[in-house]
Amino acid sequence: MRLHAIRSLEKISGASCLNQVFNIFDDDNWTVRNEAKNIAAKHIRESVPFIENFLKHGTKSQKHLCLEMLDISGETQRIVHNLAKDSHPDKAQEKKLLQLMIRADAYLGVAAACRHLTGQDRSHILDIIKTVDAGKAQKIEKILKK
Repeated sequence: MRLHAIRSLEKISGASCLNQVFNIFDDDNWTVRNEAKNIAAKHIRESVPFIENFLKHGTKSQKHLCLEMLDISGETQRIVHNLAKDSHPDKAQEKKLLQLMIRADAYLGVAAACRHLTGQDRSHILDIIKTVDAGKAQKIEKILKK
């Protein structure tokens, strides 16, 4: 029932349902949590404030759902790509989000997003990651060398 309710709410109200969607990230039913993640991913730009809050203060499960959402929506890839550019207007906001992602153990998704980068762009992203966790930066570097 909750699954159908959250789907209907999103169909009726679009992104304005995100507060309710994020409130069910702790639902006992995995299917409901997964659907909430998918709905939030559809509205990824509007979801960013909720994601930031969960990456800072959420449970391990909430953080995991947020990281999955960033990956499936392509947002992790977009953030890494934009940070590799020197003149991107949202650079400070995206850097903050990347740092929160690293603190929440997102190194595998970030490593995948870095695969297309070369040379200086890749080094730049790794330098940002090193400011948060040098160990995770090394793990990402090792993954990228494979």
